Amino acid sequence: MHTDTRTPISQIGKFGLIERISGAFTHKESATLQGVGADGAAMLYQEPVTVSAQALFLEGVHFDLSYTPLQHLGYKVVVRALGQLMAMNAQPRHLLITAGLSKRFFVEDVDRLFGGVEAACNEYQVEVAGLDVESSYTGLTISVTAVGEAESAALTIRRGGQPTDLLCITGNLGAAYMGLQLLEREKALFNSAPKTRPQLQGKEYILQRHLRPTLRKELFTILQRESLIPTSMCFLVHGLAQGVLAMANASGCGAKIYVEKIPIASKTFEMAQELNFDALVCALNGGDDYEFLIGMPLAVYETVAKELPVDIIGHLCDASQGSLLVTPEGNSLPLSAPGWGE
Repeated sequence: MHTDTRTPISQIGKFGLIERISGAFTHKESATLQGVGADGAAMLYQEPVTVSAQALFLEGVHFDLSYTPLQHLGYKVVVRALGQLMAMNAQPRHLLITAGLSKRFFVEDVDRLFGGVEAACNEYQVEVAGLDVESSYTGLTISVTAVGEAESAALTIRRGGQPTDLLCITGNLGAAYMGLQLLEREKALFNSAPKTRPQLQGKEYILQRHLRPTLRKELFTILQRESLIPTSMCFLVHGLAQGVLAMANASGCGAKIYVEKIPIASKTFEMAQELNFDALVCALNGGDDYEFLIGMPLAVYETVAKELPVDIIGHLCDASQGSLLVTPEGNSLPLSAPGWGE
């Protein structure tokens, strides 16, 4: 009897798969400062450093058009790419956009999609420098590549963290995931009873966090003003736990995150209770927060605490201690995240 000896992707997880693929692409070019496997790529051809990041959104995987307005989708995919680039302490300049459209889309639909792109460009002062549109058999696909620059001395790469570095977060977590769960609930109710009206009153905050997230661009103005350079940074797309593990592993460190320090909005707690979810689990693993996780030297603690719009939620530590979630009672639990093959 034939035995299949192939390895299921689930056995190594999404991020294990990325690491496996990345191993084939060794950095032979001296200009490559950061390559595959991080928020984005950084290439030093000459000062300033050229930085790029990309985001790909697939219908049915990353969004559902039954409750996602096209203009919000266009805005969100741009914000995703810009956030990944800004997570290297870089200034966005241009966008390259490719869209695949099936026959069910009309010119007016495309106008709405790119109206959202235009709104994001105006908000974050970037230009579309390249654009291509192709036909598709599988619905809507949109890919955005953000290109920008950074001075090499200020460039923040994921592997720069050191034990004792502070771990800081720019905003509350879990709200976007709760917004998604609310929309999924209302879709299911509508499908079972089409005359049912969506119950969205009072839920505007979590809906906005999911459908039209914004970037904390004021953070970078303050970093520059205070002459502060993060040691490492991660744009939170897949949840806090994944971001902490990514930064700690890339830097050869462990990490300690304190439960009582994790910022979670009251609206997130309310929705979690209504849907019988654990708000802490949503914050750790829900995803789509679009906040920045930042490593800062312990030596600048006073400045960070006073000047930066962040919450200090923990610190990096020696790798031998592992990555841990510390409860208010002082118990330490291993930190895990979907996609790491656990």
